[in-house]
Amino acid sequence: MSAEVMNQEARGKDSITQEWFHRVITDIASFMAGRAPVWLVGGAVRDYMMGRIPADIDLVVVGEQALAPVLAGLLGASLVQLSAPHGLYRLVCTEKDQPTHVDVEFIDSADIAANLGRRDFTVDAMALPLKPYGLNKEELVDPYRGMTDLEKRLIRAVNSSVFEDDPVRALRAFRLASALNFEINTTTLEQMKLMRRSFEDVAGERVWIEFSAILTMDVATRVLRKMEVEAGLVTRLIPELALLKGLGQGKWHVLDAWDHTMLALEWLERILCSARDDELHGVRLIYDKAILEWPKCVTPALKLGLLMHDVGKPTAAAVAGRECSFPGHEREGPLVAKRLCERWRLPGWERDIVLAIVEGHMHPLYLYQEGNFTPKPVRRFFNRRGRYVPFLLLGSLADVVATRTAAGNSHEAALYRQFITGLLEMFVNEGAVWKKLPRFLNGNEVMKILEIKPSPLVGQVLAAITEAEIAGEITSKEEAETFVRERRYLPYLPQ
Repeated sequence: MSAEVMNQEARGKDSITQEWFHRVITDIASFMAGRAPVWLVGGAVRDYMMGRIPADIDLVVVGEQALAPVLAGLLGASLVQLSAPHGLYRLVCTEKDQPTHVDVEFIDSADIAANLGRRDFTVDAMALPLKPYGLNKEELVDPYRGMTDLEKRLIRAVNSSVFEDDPVRALRAFRLASALNFEINTTTLEQMKLMRRSFEDVAGERVWIEFSAILTMDVATRVLRKMEVEAGLVTRLIPELALLKGLGQGKWHVLDAWDHTMLALEWLERILCSARDDELHGVRLIYDKAILEWPKCVTPALKLGLLMHDVGKPTAAAVAGRECSFPGHEREGPLVAKRLCERWRLPGWERDIVLAIVEGHMHPLYLYQEGNFTPKPVRRFFNRRGRYVPFLLLGSLADVVATRTAAGNSHEAALYRQFITGLLEMFVNEGAVWKKLPRFLNGNEVMKILEIKPSPLVGQVLAAITEAEIAGEITSKEEAETFVRERRYLPYLPQ
């Protein structure tokens, strides 16, 4: 299964209507009657037994894989081969202009119980035979007492090797428990704790797909807290975060770095989920406008960036007397975050969001502390951070509000919220100005004037020219050439 297919599957199920579900079941059951046994399996059975419209359709067919294109033709679907060795196919359909799919696994043996035994949790290890007359709950195949666990609202592993076989299933257990409002069985939690395999033994893409599905949830912070308290999973998954526990943060903070990070993430979710009557709703509305150019779901990367925003503090910690500070932690953090992104093989656009937040989350606070709210420094900030500005602003707001409210300073938190809201409005209303500025010089011209070869300095000088344009210091090609020739760009370079 490709990473993109798995990503879509974990982050958001296709929209399935009750009518479409019953039509697919009836059409396939009628066609396969007398040919080969077919079972509905997995989460679709769980949802059906709970009286819900299944979020997806998974079928097991006893028969040759040659039936796959026949079933695709029956549904008017296109056929995707997910894994020929395992007999896995996806039938991609369109229902009311919305893409939906049916996953089909072909097996040689009619022993459906053996197939169910390879699944992760009992509530997903049930099957219903497809019959022309429809599905009959009385015909449920349930060798692992999944229905009992469903009634008890429990997530329980099918066997003791579930997590040794695949550690990512531990993440899915917590996601599933939260989505269904279930609890995880005590024995299953113990199996997680005793799991010998490391997450690093698993393909990084799979870890990110499942973890990002958790981050997509409105209650991701609550899930992460449960994961850590009940099974130590977060710091096992991201060992770099373990160093934040017990790390005091100086006079501005009353919480250690770990608890502060969790609280900041909680505030971020409060902003993203704020209702119309919430004082945070205005921030959310303007943020939504600010990210319209991003066609994909940015929430997982945004939350991961905030989760990692202080990860540079253990390395940067400096103690003077009783005070502790973290000079340059925003420079150390990206090095750690980049390794995590590489480990999990995040797509480039998500990696860039994460690194932008970790590196730049202090920038808005510095602007606020300087007290200079004039357009010039703000536009310079917009130019330097570009399309990542909305993420930095929202992340910074969650970070600062978490710090101030924990210390009992709600007034300062409100002032900072107003400041961030103003910056977001400015970005939406005129942030495109920095994109439309004329480019008076290109890289080759800069190298010619300075008599240098290609290097990072060329890009830094071009960025400095843009900032000078924003400030009104350059209005022509001649002024740009003089700016470079006389080294006026030096104050603009990164320190």
